[in-house]
Amino acid sequence: MTHETRRHNFDSADFSWYCNSIGNLEFDFFNSSTRTVRTIIIEGATSGTRLTANVDVSPGQSEYVYVTSSGGFCAKERSARLYFNYQIAIGGECLTWYSTLELQSMRETCRAIQTEQQQRSIIYNNCFIEKSRGAEMTAINSIRMVCREISENPSMLQRWRWGP
Repeated sequence: MTHETRRHNFDSADFSWYCNSIGNLEFDFFNSSTRTVRTIIIEGATSGTRLTANVDVSPGQSEYVYVTSSGGFCAKERSARLYFNYQIAIGGECLTWYSTLELQSMRETCRAIQTEQQQRSIIYNNCFIEKSRGAEMTAINSIRMVCREISENPSMLQRWRWGP
């Protein structure tokens, strides 16, 4: 079976980036694709300089990424593109057959996982919005970490307060 590498470009509305005071790159992005993102590439529009970051972001999830920029990316660039590459299988034949009940069970499991991920995302976003009101930029990273931990294991009060 052969594989083909394809590129998924993020819309500019799905990410924001900036260079911090020590010249390193920080960015947030939302995975609007249908694939889990494992490695993300940010490419400068002026110089074509590329920085990569290893991530693990499911579809419909947001992520904050901090990248050390030793090559002077921040000094050179004023605009950038964000994308990731993925591989698809081409040709070959189906080697696994599933019964109708097995397929139904797999779909239900998938739906349950997606629902849980959506609930985590809603809790994270609502938590972040509430906690970041009036906060200084220096506190934003701490707020993101706290809200991420809350969204992964919320208490009943947190589910009621920020949940769907």
